Amino acid sequence: MAQIILTGSGTFNLPEDWNDADNVIEVYGPGGNGATSGSTSLSGGGGGGGGYQKALNVPLRAFDSAGGIVTDKTYNVAVGSFVAGLWQGFRYEESEPPFDPVYGTLIQGGSGFSGSGIVGGVGGFPFAVINSVNYTNGATNGGTGGSGRSATTAAGGGGGGAAGPNGNGGAGGTNTSTLGTTGRGGGGGNGGTAGSSVSATAGTAGTGAGAGGAGGAANVSGNAGGSSTSVYSGGGGGGAGDGTSGTSGGTGGLYGGGGGGSGSATNSVGGSGQVGIIIITYTPIATGNFFFLF
Repeated sequence: MAQIILTGSGTFNLPEDWNDADNVIEVYGPGGNGATSGSTSLSGGGGGGGGYQKALNVPLRAFDSAGGIVTDKTYNVAVGSFVAGLWQGFRYEESEPPFDPVYGTLIQGGSGFSGSGIVGGVGGFPFAVINSVNYTNGATNGGTGGSGRSATTAAGGGGGGAAGPNGNGGAGGTNTSTLGTTGRGGGGGNGGTAGSSVSATAGTAGTGAGAGGAGGAANVSGNAGGSSTSVYSGGGGGGAGDGTSGTSGGTGGLYGGGGGGSGSATNSVGGSGQVGIIIITYTPIATGNFFFLF
């Protein structure tokens, strides 16, 4: 088996030995950023975790000979926050107009939305539409970021965990009136549990994924989400504790963990969501010329 790993953004060229009949494309979308409230009376919501999409036996070679489609495939899993209209994943399209919507590929893990004010961001939602056919062979949603709180004593919500092949990402903990100065825990990745909404406790990780980061105590920053060990699903960052010491929400874990929200202070900031990743696995076909001697 051959494997190609794509991060950031760029162009993917179809390998000469690509096998239309035996391949898997997995997209882990990036996580959203935790919100920065910039206020002494509001804390920020956590960012949503990235979604996961698996597409099986995608006939990219067949598409190259149809409708004038080129071999270059563009991809983007670098965005740490959702931007309206921007795709996060693997896209394949015609090179020159007129563009034919019948042909083309979009495999999207889906970016988690960033937190906004006290509201936590929604987790990334996946889909795969290829040559007008749905090639989805497994899809899970990123965990929703936990909400902050409207109060002068308020800590940040936890970031959502990234989705994976074994399940949705765990939601970040939401800040309630209980323990208002303590940030809430981030959600675990890949079917992990949610962060606590009444304490700083983080969500546990699903198989091979990263756990959530614990929320910060008063005047303490949230902890970063755990990174994945085998399935590329990171945990959400913990929310920042309330206070005036310039706390920050925890950064999401690699890959696709959402960032934790800020505390209710003008110098507290939300944590960054983590980038996504694309894993392409295929069985190579024989290439080149063969000569037989008799």
